[in-house]
Amino acid sequence: MSKYDPMKFWKQTIARSSKLCQICNKLIDIGETYYCERLTDSKINFISKKICSDCYKYLNKRDKK
Repeated sequence: MSKYDPMKFWKQTIARSSKLCQICNKLIDIGETYYCERLTDSKINFISKKICSDCYKYLNKRDKK
């Protein structure tokens, strides 16, 4: 667990270019919804993960249990 984990949240975004999901490697096409990891503190430079909506739904189900 990193020291930034409590500051992370997922932001819903619509793709303006093609991307790959960093969990399942599925192609996210232009116009599709994906989620990118953000930090609540914008002063910290952070490379965010981008995941497809299917992986986001799976992670949410797993975390709620």
